[in-house]
Amino acid sequence: MLRFYLCGSRLQGSSHFQHRTTTLVIVVLTALWMTALSPSLTLAQSSKPYRILALHSYHIGMTWEDRLSEGMLALLRQSGLEFDIFIEYMDAKRLPTPRLFERLAALYAERYTTPPDIILATDDNAVDFLLAYRDQIFPGIPVVFSGVNQAGKARRIHAQGFTGLTETIDIKRTLNLMLKVHPDLKQVIAIADATTSSHAHLEHYQEVAAEVSAEHGSRVTFTEYKNWTFSELIAMLQALPPQTALLYFSGNRDRNGDLPPPAGPLSVLTHNSSAPIYTLWQSHGIGDGAVGGFVADGVMHGWMMGQYAVRILKGESVRDLPVIHNVGNRPMFDYNVLMAQHIDLSVLPEDSLIINEPRSFYYRYYQVICATLGFVILQTMIIAILLWLINKSRRRERATLQRANAELEQRVSDRTRELERRTQELERFNNELDQFTYVASHDLQEPVRNLVSYSTLLKEDVGGELSEDATEDLFYITSAASRMQQLVQDLLALSRAGRAAVKTEPVDLNDCVNHALDALRIRIDETEAEVMLTPLPTILGDATLLTQLYQNLLGNALKFVGEEPPVIHLTLEREADMWLLGVRDNGIGLAPEYAEQIFKPFKRLHGMAAYAGTGVGLSICQKAAERHGGRIWVESEPGQGAHFRFTLPVMAEQFATV
Repeated sequence: MLRFYLCGSRLQGSSHFQHRTTTLVIVVLTALWMTALSPSLTLAQSSKPYRILALHSYHIGMTWEDRLSEGMLALLRQSGLEFDIFIEYMDAKRLPTPRLFERLAALYAERYTTPPDIILATDDNAVDFLLAYRDQIFPGIPVVFSGVNQAGKARRIHAQGFTGLTETIDIKRTLNLMLKVHPDLKQVIAIADATTSSHAHLEHYQEVAAEVSAEHGSRVTFTEYKNWTFSELIAMLQALPPQTALLYFSGNRDRNGDLPPPAGPLSVLTHNSSAPIYTLWQSHGIGDGAVGGFVADGVMHGWMMGQYAVRILKGESVRDLPVIHNVGNRPMFDYNVLMAQHIDLSVLPEDSLIINEPRSFYYRYYQVICATLGFVILQTMIIAILLWLINKSRRRERATLQRANAELEQRVSDRTRELERRTQELERFNNELDQFTYVASHDLQEPVRNLVSYSTLLKEDVGGELSEDATEDLFYITSAASRMQQLVQDLLALSRAGRAAVKTEPVDLNDCVNHALDALRIRIDETEAEVMLTPLPTILGDATLLTQLYQNLLGNALKFVGEEPPVIHLTLEREADMWLLGVRDNGIGLAPEYAEQIFKPFKRLHGMAAYAGTGVGLSICQKAAERHGGRIWVESEPGQGAHFRFTLPVMAEQFATV
């Protein structure tokens, strides 16, 4: 785990610095989040976390400091150790004061009563502060530094428990590059502010400029412009002669202590001069208007500082870790500025890194394309071999597969014939059963009719002469014969509903309902029933079956009534290509568990004494609905009435009108 404490930052009113501050905070928070998720943390020490103090010479928003922090945090995040990191910003470049070190020493002594395990110091101000006060407030604490400008100074302090990296800037190669890129160049001016680090850099610049001048003759003048105010700098820039180039070192504070504009110090140069500007740090202008140069990268310096810090925390001695004097500078340029200055890319070093370059698809993805082509060739060879093996195997298997297919087809053919045979037998059996039912019902009608007729005649002829018991017996005979006659008639109607061909002609369901009501008129009057009609559609079907369907449903609604007079509603809805019709009553209803049983032939829920009937009427309704391509069901609760609903197909010409 890596915990982060931002302690001593100062922010002046600058949108440029605030933007870079936001970027740094995002980088730090991302590091913390990824560290919290990293499974490698299980390898971290079981003791309390290490305390790391990162002491920066300058301020949040200075790109060099921010990139150093980015590199340090990236390395620490991957180390597998557990840290508490405290970050202090001295702000020595923008706000130098005579007693700055003394006051910071008092502040840090009060703040860090629990000393850190290691200190990471960036640039000369932080190192000089620790040389003066480390033994007082952080005695014996090892220090890893970066940004020390003098190699001799770095070697001297190594024996005092300091190690790290010197800030090596490649002035000579950058000057030679400027002369190569601009063959007509007459003057090179180094721009530096009044800070201590800039003074050291200018001394180095003067030494290197003398060497380059000796190598190239006196055709180019190397000068510097320092100890200026921003107004003086602007006037100088606006008066620059042609064939002049600028080498930018720094511009964070002028002679009066004033700060640069919010857009940053390099904006002063780019807005007031068209001369090409070169730089020695990636953080000093690349992407903000500088052409480029052989630059130092703060992320690389921060990464190497982090490596040294982890090695020391794991037990290595500071004295065993030598000061690194040449971290490495790489040629880096801004494509947009190169084009604006009309600089040919071919004159740049071959290993140059060019930002903002609009590269072609092939150029940008050269390595990916080559790798893809190689992969495709390899895959093609593998596929060719596999295809040959597959074809060889397929030739052996094809005969077996053909034989298996032939056997399967034969079995399917045999099974199909068997199913057809059984289907025909089943149809023949059903036809015979329907024929038997019809014949039996038809043949039984005559003897049953005779039995009813003669029983009635016998009662009329000798009714007054029979004893009471004989009269009762004759009544039972007559009643049984009547029930038998009704049962035979219903059975014959059920048989006809299942075997007769259904006519397919337009049928107005309103007519079917009217015929059914006419047949039930006596019963309607006896029960004082109220029938609520609704306009019904015309369908293709059999008028006789549909009339029988409505008559049976209405008859049931008149039969199974409660204490109140029956109220019957005819219902109608449309569902896609089907009509949803129904008959709803306020009768005695039925339990839901009987909703399917009542459509079976001869199924009765009540005895003959309670409600007359044979139990065939709903079976006829079901056959009538099914033979028209629909279905029938009931929705009911005991005492809540019943709603018999059935579906019938919509006529084709009715689709366009609904």
